[in-house]
Amino acid sequence: MTNDLDELTQKWNLNFPDTEPRVDSLKSQFQDRWIRLYSLPGAKRYPETPEETRNIIDRYFSILSELSGSSDSLQTITCEWTVSPAPLIESTILLPPEQGGVYWMSLDERLHDADAETYRHLYVRQVNMRDPWLKDLLLKVIEDETAGVIMTSQSVEWLFHPYDGGMDIIANSPFERNKLAEKYKNWSS
Repeated sequence: MTNDLDELTQKWNLNFPDTEPRVDSLKSQFQDRWIRLYSLPGAKRYPETPEETRNIIDRYFSILSELSGSSDSLQTITCEWTVSPAPLIESTILLPPEQGGVYWMSLDERLHDADAETYRHLYVRQVNMRDPWLKDLLLKVIEDETAGVIMTSQSVEWLFHPYDGGMDIIANSPFERNKLAEKYKNWSS
């Protein structure tokens, strides 16, 4: 897996040079490729019914399908925050090792927030869009039980960041971003 992680890092550096895998800063660095879409009408943040939860999951998968084209394969990056510079893997939803999850890197949050005393540890898993684990992860995002999730293609050309209330997307080009903006204009503010 080391070679796969080295390849992921190389592809990241090629497509998102001089950046770290944190969508909160990437959206300003790649504004011409960034779009925010809401998961419920009226920018409603949390679902109140099972139907609204299904609607959010459907929206997430619609965008993932749009971004990935004919490929069902995704790289899923999840986060764990600790006060330790060493990763702990405390949550089994993150990326269970028995299901192919591996530690990728750690980010020092103090470099971006002087008051922070935490580290962000990133884990990667290759996943098929039909894998039930992916839906479980997205449900955890919807319920605000995990954050910082990033999904991307094998080539790391685009990024999909679901969060409780919506999704941030960094498309592979301004043209693709504009196509998404037009197609899903009813999902934006």
